Amino acid sequence: EIKPQSDINQNKLSESIQKLIEEERLYLQPNLKTDDLAKRLFTNKNYIYQAINVKMGLSFTKYINQKRIEYAAHLIEENPKALLTDVSNKSGFTSVSAFYRNFKAFKGCSPSAYQLMQQETT
Repeated sequence: EIKPQSDINQNKLSESIQKLIEEERLYLQPNLKTDDLAKRLFTNKNYIYQAINVKMGLSFTKYINQKRIEYAAHLIEENPKALLTDVSNKSGFTSVSAFYRNFKAFKGCSPSAYQLMQQETT
């Protein structure tokens, strides 16, 4: 099967986006925008949107928030007594309410419940 050029380009761009975001932990920047990625990857934000939406099956915001929550969970696991406001800030969230909402959406429980579970296992 011959893939259209746009598919190949989207795959490459999708891989580049993931690599850049992972290696440089860009998700920790509170106001990260698709423009920032577009500049870094020498493309435009529409291609960034397409590569994330089509190849990863989620929106840019959801993708970044997912990365932030993974990082937040890691911080809580490392230090189960950490202040959740600190965890929220270190994870790139601009508001504690956004942190709580996203944590619950991705982890299925509140950050405080997650923290309690971590304290019980240590």
